[in-house]
Amino acid sequence: MSWMLKTAFRDFLPKPQGALALDLGTDSIKLAELSLRNNEFEISILHKIPNPQGLFFPEPDYEVLAKTLKHMVEEYGLENRKIISTVWGNNVITRHVEMPQMPEKELKKAVRWEAKKNIPVSVSDMLVEFVSLENRIKQNKQHLLVTAVSTELVYRFFEVFEKAGLRLAVLDLKPLALWRLFSAGNKFVESNREGGNSGETLVVADIGALSTHILFVAGKSVKYTRVLPVGGWGITEEIQQTLGIDAQAASVLKHQQGLIKAPEELLKELLLSIEFYHSKVGDSKVSKVILTGGESNLIGLPETLSNELKLPVESVRFNDSVGGIDPAFSIVLGLALRRLMDNV
Repeated sequence: MSWMLKTAFRDFLPKPQGALALDLGTDSIKLAELSLRNNEFEISILHKIPNPQGLFFPEPDYEVLAKTLKHMVEEYGLENRKIISTVWGNNVITRHVEMPQMPEKELKKAVRWEAKKNIPVSVSDMLVEFVSLENRIKQNKQHLLVTAVSTELVYRFFEVFEKAGLRLAVLDLKPLALWRLFSAGNKFVESNREGGNSGETLVVADIGALSTHILFVAGKSVKYTRVLPVGGWGITEEIQQTLGIDAQAASVLKHQQGLIKAPEELLKELLLSIEFYHSKVGDSKVSKVILTGGESNLIGLPETLSNELKLPVESVRFNDSVGGIDPAFSIVLGLALRRLMDNV
């Protein structure tokens, strides 16, 4: 009887708060609130604003950032809510490390020692963490993604969110946010259904303004991640230099008329990454490349890249239930998915 009453009155009860996430991009801030209801995703907030001029360049202005976030908090009534976010830009150093199986206490010490060897800056003033991506029990090994970020920068972020009226629960990694969207078995997006299965590797490329995060996924496992030093701004510069026009005209041309050839730097970095994966990392061939991110929906980009990579390349397709979404929201939705999965 009790379950019948709960079912009957469920729709009259206040909805529980969803998972709140924020993605600080180079040229825009994305906010999302996501919940799971009747085994379907519901998006109650999906908001993007351009960054105030000079927010991150030449140096981050944390006071302006706090004020900008506070305005969003007040607009949506989010005071004192828990939120998950990412560190802006390329301030997080990541390395893929293979370690023998060992107790967690020993592993933490071993990872920090490994970070000292593999990270080209001192880690004495950095927070070093790791995520286990795959356990290879038969080989007595595990594949770890090791991260290092400035302790001072992390404290700054917590202060910014506190001033904005939010409680920062977790600082997550952008590649892991992408993985939640595109790993096999996740029905949030349509694009993964024809790739990323057993024996295949799916490449996800999230193209931002300044850089591109790429992710190699085989089945449900993250095999390799990398940040490419080229994004939408770099594509604009290529057009500008090729045609001898100014940046504004090149940007208009890029967005309105599209591309007739693949961007050289992006293509070069993708080719290098795929070749490295095939030779050093993966035991399966890349079957498809999925484009997402704020600079991914350029006319002609999938076709020109596909011609050069000799692989199927397509833009992300979200499920009908959450369709019509700007691909710029991929990372922030992946962040929100972590909150739903881990209940942080």
